[in-house]
Amino acid sequence: MRAVFLFGLKKELLSIRALIVGIIFSLVSFLIANYSQSLAIFIDGNSPAIDTLFGIYAILGFFFSSILFSNIITTEFKNQTFRYVTPYVSRMKIYLAKFLLMISYFVAITLIGMVVLFLGRHQFYIPIYNLFNLFIFYAYVEAITLLLSTISTNERFSSLLGILISVGMPILYAVIYFKHNLILDIVDWILPFKYLEGTWEISILIVFVIGILYVGEYFFERKDL
Repeated sequence: MRAVFLFGLKKELLSIRALIVGIIFSLVSFLIANYSQSLAIFIDGNSPAIDTLFGIYAILGFFFSSILFSNIITTEFKNQTFRYVTPYVSRMKIYLAKFLLMISYFVAITLIGMVVLFLGRHQFYIPIYNLFNLFIFYAYVEAITLLLSTISTNERFSSLLGILISVGMPILYAVIYFKHNLILDIVDWILPFKYLEGTWEISILIVFVIGILYVGEYFFERKDL
């Protein structure tokens, strides 16, 4: 599992797409640090600058996850890579390794972005709860992306479906934000965005992540090599 994780992480970090996404995340931090002085790093126990940064990162993370990882399973099944790995590593470990490397990538570029923000403002503040919530948000996004890549029959369909969901979910959340009814309120609990500023509610999102991973791993175990 460790070898699969490290090999996959190295492969993704050295790709041109991953480098471009990292630059975009860092650029967002740079712009907030230098051109949004009204957003304080820390004031009255809150951090408007980091809240804004994390909100943008959440939307970008959703979109770029589909671009970077929508074919992470589909491509390897197409190339029959798993045929050479499964005799030595269980499918469950392979699936979890893919999930962890996807999260690790976004955690890494988030931490780099925060460093850019702190250096630009010459201030240092780590909102532990907000950071934890963002990482669970990433886990939710990557669990969905991995599930879509597992159940998709080809790379094109996987990419298209991932992009549609990554664009559609933020739009749906925006609709829910301005319009309320019973159905939309229920959907709001399924989407991950409201949990970014949650407290105990984040445990609900953790349950969703575990459930999505279980379903994805179930289909992965039964996928023909």
